[in-house]
Amino acid sequence: MVRQASPFLALFLSGLAALIYQTAWGRMLHRVFGVSDLAIATVLATFFLGLGLGSALGGRWGSRNERPARLYAALEIAIGAWALLSILLIPNVHGLYASFGSDQSFTVLTALRFTLALLILLPPTLLMGATLPVLIAAVSRRGIDWGGRATGLYATNTLGAVAGAGLTGLLLVPRFGARMSIVLAAVASFGAAAVVFAAMRALDQGGEAPGTTDAEGGEAPGSAPVVEGPENSESPATVDEGRPSALPLATGLAFIAGLASLASEVLWTRVLRMVVQGTTQAFAAMLVNFLLGIALGSLLADRLVRRGGDPRRLFGITQLLLLLLTGVAMMVAPQLPRLLAMAQDGASLVPHEAGPILLLAALLLFPLALVLGTSVPLAWRIAGGDAAQAAHHSGRVLAANTLGGLLGSLAAGFFLVPNIGIEASVLVVALVHGLASMIALASSTRESRTRLVGILVPALALGGLLSLQPRLHVAYLVEARRDIARAVIEGPGDEWRQALVFLEEGRNTTVTVSQRNPGSLQLFNDGRPESGFSAGEPGFGAELVLLGSLPNVFVPERRSALVVGLGGGHSTSVLAEPGWESVEVVELEEAVVHAARFMHESFDEPFPLDRPEVSLTVDDARAQLVLSPPESLDAVVSQPSHPWLAGSSALYTEEFFREVQRALRHEGVFSLWVNRFRIEERHLRSVVGTLLAVFEHVQAFVVEYSSFVLVASDAPLTTSAERFRELGGEGTYFDAIGMDRMGFVGALELDTAGARAWTEGAARIVDDRPTLEFELAQLPEQRDLSTSDLDQALLAIPWASRETLAGLGVAPLEGALARVDGVRDRRAALDRLERSLPALQVEAPVERALVGAAIAEARGDFARALDLYDEAMASPEAVRRADALRDAERLHAGLLRRWRRAGRAAPSDPAPYVLAALAEGDREAAVELLAAHPDWASPLRAFAEAWATADCAAALAHVASLRDDRSLAVAARCASELGRFDAARALLERAGRARRLASHRWTTRALPMLETNTGLAVRYLMRALAANAGHAKAAEELAKALHAHGERDRAATVLAEAIEQNAGLPTATHLYGIAERLGVHRAVRRPADAHEPLRVQP
Repeated sequence: MVRQASPFLALFLSGLAALIYQTAWGRMLHRVFGVSDLAIATVLATFFLGLGLGSALGGRWGSRNERPARLYAALEIAIGAWALLSILLIPNVHGLYASFGSDQSFTVLTALRFTLALLILLPPTLLMGATLPVLIAAVSRRGIDWGGRATGLYATNTLGAVAGAGLTGLLLVPRFGARMSIVLAAVASFGAAAVVFAAMRALDQGGEAPGTTDAEGGEAPGSAPVVEGPENSESPATVDEGRPSALPLATGLAFIAGLASLASEVLWTRVLRMVVQGTTQAFAAMLVNFLLGIALGSLLADRLVRRGGDPRRLFGITQLLLLLLTGVAMMVAPQLPRLLAMAQDGASLVPHEAGPILLLAALLLFPLALVLGTSVPLAWRIAGGDAAQAAHHSGRVLAANTLGGLLGSLAAGFFLVPNIGIEASVLVVALVHGLASMIALASSTRESRTRLVGILVPALALGGLLSLQPRLHVAYLVEARRDIARAVIEGPGDEWRQALVFLEEGRNTTVTVSQRNPGSLQLFNDGRPESGFSAGEPGFGAELVLLGSLPNVFVPERRSALVVGLGGGHSTSVLAEPGWESVEVVELEEAVVHAARFMHESFDEPFPLDRPEVSLTVDDARAQLVLSPPESLDAVVSQPSHPWLAGSSALYTEEFFREVQRALRHEGVFSLWVNRFRIEERHLRSVVGTLLAVFEHVQAFVVEYSSFVLVASDAPLTTSAERFRELGGEGTYFDAIGMDRMGFVGALELDTAGARAWTEGAARIVDDRPTLEFELAQLPEQRDLSTSDLDQALLAIPWASRETLAGLGVAPLEGALARVDGVRDRRAALDRLERSLPALQVEAPVERALVGAAIAEARGDFARALDLYDEAMASPEAVRRADALRDAERLHAGLLRRWRRAGRAAPSDPAPYVLAALAEGDREAAVELLAAHPDWASPLRAFAEAWATADCAAALAHVASLRDDRSLAVAARCASELGRFDAARALLERAGRARRLASHRWTTRALPMLETNTGLAVRYLMRALAANAGHAKAAEELAKALHAHGERDRAATVLAEAIEQNAGLPTATHLYGIAERLGVHRAVRRPADAHEPLRVQP
């Protein structure tokens, strides 16, 4: 039994090792050449070229070698040895590529990539391609059906590849890394050699082998039937007498089948990637299904032939079936989002577990692969020949099939999709299947009528398929995840295209721009959000402004910069705004460039690539950095795609950061965007820790909920007030997002010392084992690192040191106050700042009181804040903040008392005091205030001066500019005193609108911080109700917050007042329902139109 199984076990191990090699070598070389379509094609072409040529050579070696089993074992040993050597060789490719590729033309660079790939991959792939033909020669004996034996070996080899694909993508590389995966694959290669060595005597000397009869004359278990001699001339395993040599036909059909097979795999992978995303585990799932179908299909072919089928006719029928299955697949593909929703209970259309991905890949790929798997075995049968020709014929057919696959994959990715789109490309593949079917069916008979039928049937099938006009509904595939309920209920249709204003199928991805709301565009890459544009200034997020601005803030000279990924073009626009000598943008997908230009033109905004100093390179950014001369850049801005995607993760590894460091001058700056969605704290710690392992200085900023923006340099990160005045002037991007120098300081989340403390013990991210990629891909889409989670994670980490703030050009007191203003909606961040105050050495009593007051105010403890502000009244900043707080709380009498307090700093803005005087009717105070501020220019001044002198008629001449409800109420009283009642009513209506607007404004500010800073949110909601007691939303949320903190009576009072204000409106009934849910309805009067709650009888 061991001898019988040895060839199968050997080829299983060989196939397993081959897929591990392919994946691991591909990942290692992509870290040098990049993941652009051309770089990937270079590696793929080299691999397939070696396999194809190796198959042809293996057929020749096997037919000429008297001991093919020994040759096979030698091949496996050589493959394993080269694999181990490659672990040392591939890192050196990096140096060669950088040395010879710098400043070279595109043509030379492409040739260099191909040459280096050949040096590494051609030797082992030649040997790998030769293994199957050689082993076929070893197990074949004259007069025996070699085609059946070859098919069994082929299927076993492919099943090994299935195991290799699954293990590599789902276990080996994620857990052990690419290098260790190669070591394990080399062990498998050596194991295959050992297995054959053990059975070598039987194989080389004609002993018992798989497929021979056993001692009792029966058929060996699991073997192909034995053909006992040339007298079985009708066996499909032999050459058809009277016909021209069948080998050219077999190789031609194998070539066409390989072309269609790999083109089909490329195209359906593109389709699936729009549904399941392009993660490594998704690619592994697709490959597993494809290879499993190939393996089982080859066994199916052998079974069909053994039942007496003509291999030519069977080949033609299977190609015809593939034509039809292609049409079926086009109808199934648009239903995949619905199936995915059902598999995930409708929670998401972004899978994170292997199960749903395998299921979808199986539904689409497995039926096609099952029939595609019949091609090579049937081509072998067509080639025929006796056992002496087995190695030669099998090698030629395999070579043709492999080289056809190479051509098909390149044609699909480089020519078909970019020029005619995925949908039409799939139909072209169907046409190729139809052509192969015509050739095979026509060659299966000598009768002209039958030949005509063999040509007409595939032609009619193709015509029928085209007449049905099957659609992939690409727009639906990329848009479905935006609206899951609609996608499931409505399914695919042309109406999904209506939301898309741009769609381009590029070489790498499908890029779309959608317009769901007027004045807003969103850019998607294979259905994943990448960027957007909206009306207003600046038209994009604050995180992109910050990302592009960080080099401008910190670099001493603006000479040359590189931007990783164009995206929507926004960070490039921000970076280039102050003026650089040169900015190079490297974008992987050209369709993204076209989409970004489309968005800019839609809003009539200048496109950054049109600036004379900005240039574009369509390539992989990492590959470009490899070619950059050392210390040639002042800035690198990196905004890569999502790090869980295969390829994008390479832009978050230590090796990539070292490439950036090498290319930067000593004082150069690297700014990096990191997502805070679909991520956990440990992953963010790993990114920051990996960056700190390379650069001496790192800072992190947070300006919105979804991003973490990092800046790194080997020189201290310093800037100046002058630099901020330059960047924050009127009309700048900083001005557009309302960020000044203090806002920038307030957005600082980590300085270098804090980052080192936070990331102590964090795992580093390296090329060999990019944990970030694999672990994020397994997280649900909804998992994110919220700002509250981040604040809790950083609670024990000091916020910033005095040295850091000095580098930013601010004093510790200024920095602390800026931080309070920046995180007033984040209670945990305020607690962290309070803990950090000793390190900041804010020691003067007035300064300590001022910072303590600001923190207390931000927590919602206004009484303590005012007490502390009063202790710090010698500080103008304390006066300003205290005045603003008393004004917002409408503490008018207190404002006027403290204005007259001795020893306090003079207020810079008398507006709160003037409004307090108006509200209190204190004309004397108004006169004194206006006299004390003769230079104060405000629309309120003219009104207040006239009112202070009791000249109501003159005061009413200035009411048009009034906005505050207090001044409008005073103006209404003036109008009433003069008997101008219509004007008084109009002014009161304006005052009411101003109060309602203020109520809405306070409510809007409170809602986002109900969970992150409840104290301040409650105070804001109280202000909202003070301005408008009937604001239902403010009353509801305030009652809930009070109830959650055990204040049931206050919650009931709030709801009762709001219900009274909304009497007769449906809102009152709604608020009463809230009271019922909170269990405080007994203390609240039921609205007249409220119904008793329904009670279910037991």
